[in-house]
Amino acid sequence: MKTRLRFTTVGLMALGTLFLILAGCSTDSPTEPEQPPLPGGVVTGRWAIAIDSSANTMEAGGDSIVFAATISNRDTATPPPDGATVIVSTTLGLIGDPTTGSSALVLQTFGGGVVFEVFSGVDEGTATVEVAFQNAMARRDVMITRESFLFIASVTPNSSSKTGGVTVVIDGENFAEPLQVTFVGATGSGGALALGASGVSIGASSDVAQVSSVTSSQIVATVPEYTAGALFDGQFAAVDVKVDLLGAGGTGGATVVTTYTAFDAFTYFGFGIPASCGNSQLDEGEDCDDGNTDNNDDCRNNCVVPFCGDGLTDSGRGEECDDANGADGDGCRDDCTVEECGDGIPDPQEECDDGNVQSGDGCSDTCELEACGNGVLDTGEQCDDGDLDDTDDCPTTCEDAFCGDGFVEAGEEECDDGNLDNLDGCDDTCAIEP
Repeated sequence: MKTRLRFTTVGLMALGTLFLILAGCSTDSPTEPEQPPLPGGVVTGRWAIAIDSSANTMEAGGDSIVFAATISNRDTATPPPDGATVIVSTTLGLIGDPTTGSSALVLQTFGGGVVFEVFSGVDEGTATVEVAFQNAMARRDVMITRESFLFIASVTPNSSSKTGGVTVVIDGENFAEPLQVTFVGATGSGGALALGASGVSIGASSDVAQVSSVTSSQIVATVPEYTAGALFDGQFAAVDVKVDLLGAGGTGGATVVTTYTAFDAFTYFGFGIPASCGNSQLDEGEDCDDGNTDNNDDCRNNCVVPFCGDGLTDSGRGEECDDANGADGDGCRDDCTVEECGDGIPDPQEECDDGNVQSGDGCSDTCELEACGNGVLDTGEQCDDGDLDDTDDCPTTCEDAFCGDGFVEAGEEECDDGNLDNLDGCDDTCAIEP
């Protein structure tokens, strides 16, 4: 049994409408749950991210999957404005291009989201694709392999209150009946339910997920109540979701043919404050209890110990910021230090960071790579128009075009053979010689 309690004030990622233009399965990926506002008026962000993908698996060595992330305001259901910064990343493969792509990329929203392509590369394994916007973050796993096997891509929705009862879609590959689904540790006993070929349940305990349908790429089930322990405001429990394909005979002594576990794929979050909080005694469900109403000391008013990611900046604990998430690239790192150009740490939104804010050394004062063709006039360049056109007045050498540079400037030169010699077919004015 694997149950881990964590404590957070991160907003619950509500699951938005998926992009319909993509073929294949379409689900959201794991995000952290929303919590009620902390005492003192601290409120987490309320953005929801839904990730859709054209497939759940791809072959190593050049295959690709298109991802579309939809972003919406949880309170108003409105999208962010066009041009808002989104950070996308993958743990395997490359984003944008199979050879020159990157594992992390800064994109801008358009029409309420972003669309990007991930290429497989040569390595096999699970690629975790992450989309971060402000203090919201969503993840989706895809499998890079050279053969087909059981795989869980995501669970949607991926969180609920401790009472459970929500219907979830488990998206993946190569599901087959009979099978059983386990929310590992949710009940303290690892309950599960199997489904027979007829769609009738063939074995279950009373406090586990009810499976209602199975296809080769999707399982629909109802989440059981979390009964493994107390969960109060600011606390949550991340549990694994496991799918076992069974041999004939159902759950009663059935043989497990194969299994796949998606770690920390579903999260239960608590609510309410223990009635005993504030009595200066450490009671069940409390991390601490100092008996006061100071929310900036070593014990929050909801009897939870302060931690990086709780939305309150604790300078006494060495925090420079705290935006209530575990994402980098949004101005505040996952270790609660401020992301700044020139600090020597390349962040996702930076192309480089050489530890200074001086231009002319290969990394500009805005942490962009200094290179011909970037559209910025860097030290040593005469021009830089940001394109790869050698027929305009600024070729790819980033030197002003001139007769004899070897590039034929459209509308100005008839020829350019890289010299100013006459009698070689192209004279010293870059006109064709008869």
